[in-house]
Amino acid sequence: MQNATTYRWAELVKRQVKCTDGASLGDIKEVGPRWIMAEKVNEKEMARFYLPMYLVKGFNGKEVEFNITEEQAEKDFMKPTPPAPGEYEIYNSPETPLGLETSVPRI
Repeated sequence: MQNATTYRWAELVKRQVKCTDGASLGDIKEVGPRWIMAEKVNEKEMARFYLPMYLVKGFNGKEVEFNITEEQAEKDFMKPTPPAPGEYEIYNSPETPLGLETSVPRI
């Protein structure tokens, strides 16, 4: 743990990813330079979500929550390969907390 209010991304591998609407996107399997890959596996299929770190809301001690809905995740971030370098920079705004590329706030 980095400190009492943040967690390093690498510490959150295997943690569950949730959307703001409560939907699960599976578990974090990989951490990239500006994204994380969550993988959701069920009896019928496997889905990979490459989520921009800039959209993380925080970690509650059990789940990493992102400021997206399941519909948005499936439409914009479900893909078989990682995003191209710089592709997710559009999600970095002036309101984005500093340091999200290295750590996640506790919520």
